[in-house]
Amino acid sequence: MNKKFRSFMNNRKLCKSSYVDDGRHTLWELYKRFLKLEDGWSREVIYWQKSEIGDFPVLLFKTKKKGPALWVLSGIHGEEPAGPNALYENVHLLQSLKNENIPMVFIPMCNPLGYFRNWRYPNEYRDYQKGTSVGDSEHLLFNEDYHPRRIMPACDEADQLTKAVLKNINPRPPILSMDFHEDEDSRGSNTFSYIYSQGKMGVADPIAKMVVEILSGHDVLLQTNGVTRFGDTIVDGIVNASKDGSIDELLASNVIYKNNSMILKHPAKTVIVVETPSVGVPLEKRVMAHSEIIHHLEMFFHMAHEGY
Repeated sequence: MNKKFRSFMNNRKLCKSSYVDDGRHTLWELYKRFLKLEDGWSREVIYWQKSEIGDFPVLLFKTKKKGPALWVLSGIHGEEPAGPNALYENVHLLQSLKNENIPMVFIPMCNPLGYFRNWRYPNEYRDYQKGTSVGDSEHLLFNEDYHPRRIMPACDEADQLTKAVLKNINPRPPILSMDFHEDEDSRGSNTFSYIYSQGKMGVADPIAKMVVEILSGHDVLLQTNGVTRFGDTIVDGIVNASKDGSIDELLASNVIYKNNSMILKHPAKTVIVVETPSVGVPLEKRVMAHSEIIHHLEMFFHMAHEGY
C-alpha cells in the first residue's frame, strides 16, 4: 500500500478512537483484519474520505483470478455495523473461497468515516434530506425518458465508488453480489426488517428466499408483506426495489448512462441487500445472522453460477 495508507494505519490514536459504544470493533481492528487477505489478492485504496478529523481510506480487494465473480460490499451506511463486523469475524472464509478459485471483488468499508462517527452518511448523522450516500448511483441510471436521474454524482465518494465498480465489472463480472446493510425502521412495538433482491429474478430469486430463511432462523423479525417506508411492495420478506438509485441497482442494471450516451454493461444475475433490524437487537445477535449468510456464500455463488 502507499505511504499515505501506511501513515494512516500507524495513527492508532485516530483509528482506535472510533465509535464503539454499541460493541463494534474499532476501525483500526477492521482494517488490520481485512489486510490479512494477501495470498492471491490485490488491493488498492479506491478513494479517501476527507474530513476535519482526518482522511479515511476505502479499500477494494480483488482476487488475481478473473472471470464470473462473487462481489461482497459492506459499510455503505456508517450506523450499520453488523456487516463489517461479521466480515471481520469471517474474513478467513473469503480466503477459503479464493482458494476454491472463485473470483471475487470485496469492498468491506465503503463509508469508513460514517462508521468512525456512527453517522449514516459521511456528511450527515441521519437526516435523509441532507445526507448524501456513498452508494448513490443515480448519475449513471436512467429515468423512464432515458435521461440520467441526476446530472452530477451525489458526492465525491459516490463518484469514486461507482467508477471503481465499473472499472472492475469486465474482468470480474458479478454473478452474485451480496451487500450487507441494517435497518433502523421501527414498525409498532417491535423492529422488523426485509431484504432486497435486485437481480433479474427479483422476489422469486431462490437465493433471496434462502437468505430470508437464514434470517428467520436467527430470530430476525421480518416484515413479510405490505410496503416499505419507501412504498416498495414486500413479498415474503423480499423487496424488488428496482429503481432505488443504489450501487446495487447499478450492479443489477444492464445499461448505464455514461459520456452522454447509453452504454450496455454486464448485469449481475443475483443482487441481494441483506438487512437486519438494528433497534433493540444486540449487535452480537445481528453479527451472528450476517455471519451465517457469509458461511453460505460459496453455495450461493455456485447456485447463481450454475443455474437455479
